[in-house]
Amino acid sequence: MASLWKHPESKYWTACYTNRDGKQVKRSTKQTDRKKALMVAMELERVEQCVRQGTVSTLQVQKVLNDLVEKTSGDTIITPSVEDYLQEWLTNVKAKNSEATAERYGHTVKLFLKYLEGKKRQPVTSCTAPMSKAPFCGRGTPRWSLVGAPVLAPLPMARLP
Repeated sequence: MASLWKHPESKYWTACYTNRDGKQVKRSTKQTDRKKALMVAMELERVEQCVRQGTVSTLQVQKVLNDLVEKTSGDTIITPSVEDYLQEWLTNVKAKNSEATAERYGHTVKLFLKYLEGKKRQPVTSCTAPMSKAPFCGRGTPRWSLVGAPVLAPLPMARLP
C-alpha cells in the first residue's frame, strides 16, 4: 500500500511504494497538496504492479501518466500521432531540402504510413523498433530499405541499422 512522507525541510510530499522488484522506494511527488500527492503515489504503485505482472504497455503507461498530470495540474501531455508527427517533419524537410529529396522522403513516409495502417493514428511515443522495420516497396519488389532510414530517424524509437 502506497503511503506518503514529508521531509521537514521540503514543501513536497514523497511517495513511498513498492516497485516492480518488490523493493520499497521513495520518490518525490512534486505535490504540496496531500490528496494529490497520495493520488500520485497510488498510481505509481499501481503501474509498478502492472509492470511486475507483465500486463502493461508503453501506451498504457503514457495514458496513466497523462491522466495523472491532468488530475493533479490540469495540464495534458500533448503527443502527436505518428502520421501528424511525420507530416510535420516532412514540412520541415521540404523547407530545408531540394524538391527531389522532399519528394523521395514524402514517398517513403507514404509507404510507411500505409504499412502501419490503423497504427498511424496512435501516439508517436507508442512506436517500437519492430514497427520501424517496415518492408518498403521499391520498383515493384518488396525489400528492407535503408531509403526509409532518414525518414524514420525522427521517430523516438530505436534507429534502423
